Amino acid sequence: MMKQPELGKKISSLRKEQGLTQEELVERCNISVRTIQRIENGEVTPRPYTVKLLLETLGHDFNTIRQEAQGLQHYVDQFLQFFYLSEEEVDPKQAKADLRTSFTLGLFSFILGFVEAGFDFNFWFDEFSSFTRGIYIMVKISALVAAVFFYRGFVIIGALQRNALLKIISLLLIASFTATIAYDIIAVGFDSINFDFVLGMEALTFGVLELAFGIALFRQGAQYGTTAKLSGVGEIVCGLCFLTFVLAPVGLVLLIPTMILELLLLYKAMDRS
Repeated sequence: MMKQPELGKKISSLRKEQGLTQEELVERCNISVRTIQRIENGEVTPRPYTVKLLLETLGHDFNTIRQEAQGLQHYVDQFLQFFYLSEEEVDPKQAKADLRTSFTLGLFSFILGFVEAGFDFNFWFDEFSSFTRGIYIMVKISALVAAVFFYRGFVIIGALQRNALLKIISLLLIASFTATIAYDIIAVGFDSINFDFVLGMEALTFGVLELAFGIALFRQGAQYGTTAKLSGVGEIVCGLCFLTFVLAPVGLVLLIPTMILELLLLYKAMDRS
């Protein structure tokens, strides 16, 4: 909500734009002249209902002025709430619904990963037509959205179980996937790419993150049993494979059963929320 005295100035400005006196505004919204005077002078902060009534009378949307007042902070707050980073207590019902979304899109991400891998293989060893490049970009964007929601599920688990490491690493994985896919999309427009360097950097980055992610998941063994422990071990092994560079292809193969275990973990967390 816009604070005083800015709120009073806004209402006064809107009233004058409508060519209304305070008395005429009173007739339209049935609020006393004295109340309107005090609001416009910034002497009192009216209740949301009163503000909404005044704004609707003046032909201005209440939600619009609220967003104008909040500005960038509104979007920052939305971002923090989306990733469970705000200081608010976790709502179990909302967490359950969000975990269901993470499980569903995680399953989609798992299936789409095979399609994405096929496109990547062809892109590295062959040129795309303009049409194929368009499909490739769509697949990459879809993969990113699915991955964000998938790993968001582990942010939620971290918030529910107060596992700060799991929250932080999950967010770093989201950031890394975003950067990687953004690079892949940009690279479509270039003919000469040093793939050895790119793949090496990705293997190093994801090797470290997968290793830390595995440790964080293993810590959830007390809450989610064998599923969490096996998921953690799988991620640790994958991370070590990526860090050796030579065994990176083995790590990619091992990610398949590991991700299945993580989907089961999300389902278990959803069922217990």
